[in-house]
Amino acid sequence: MFLQGAHSGLIQLHESLRSVLGLCAKSSWEMVELMRPYMAVIAEINDTTNKKLAGQLGVEDADSRIGAAEERIPQEVLVRSAQLRLQEVPSLALSGILFSCFCLESYINSLAYFLFKDADFLSLVRNGHKGSADVLLDAIWGMTIRDKWQTIGSLRDGNGFDKGTSPYQDFIILFRFRDERVHDKVTEWVGEETKKRYNNRLPESVLLPVDLGNALFAAETYWNMVHEIHRLIGVPMKEFQRYMVPPWSGDGHRDQLKEVARQYRDAL
Repeated sequence: MFLQGAHSGLIQLHESLRSVLGLCAKSSWEMVELMRPYMAVIAEINDTTNKKLAGQLGVEDADSRIGAAEERIPQEVLVRSAQLRLQEVPSLALSGILFSCFCLESYINSLAYFLFKDADFLSLVRNGHKGSADVLLDAIWGMTIRDKWQTIGSLRDGNGFDKGTSPYQDFIILFRFRDERVHDKVTEWVGEETKKRYNNRLPESVLLPVDLGNALFAAETYWNMVHEIHRLIGVPMKEFQRYMVPPWSGDGHRDQLKEVARQYRDAL
């Protein structure tokens, strides 16, 4: 992307998101392949655990059965799988979620600059009101991320995003998750498991690790918001940026990533 007399970090953030999704998929697939020979054992462990939680098996009996089942999985497999599911995959997935948020903020800031400085979308510069364009741009840059997208989306007809549907609903969920992770504060555990803040798109509890599927949700939200903002303002993407491609290499690659995410969850 090129702006007249200016620069943006959007491309670097976008490419970082693509790289992180690829690395997360690679680690997720390693987990799938690692656990594939032991899927029957994993199913047995999960069944025993569920019966234990439901009170159908005593704690000691269930733990004994789980321990015996785990002994049928080589120790090095257990160690590596723990590294993947507790460290590598969640860290890469969280990076993908955060990079999606970074891209959303960078994109709307860069698009605002393009519209008011380069494209003169409201004809302010053309009509001798360059100062007004600068003031308006500064005001937008000072808004919250939600207001930035809604304001720019409303420029053409005043309507903007439909707040009751996707992608805007997903956008709100994503940034609610981002805010609660980035602006972390100590909270009580009471009632934590009953909260429904993310519409089953992201883990409700900080004890539940994120995975590739969650990172893909964030990346798709970012890219869907990009498409929707250009539809709303009537400015084709190619007029703003000509070289950016989706965070995946085409629909076929995105489907592959989703399949890896599905198999990863099955392997757990």
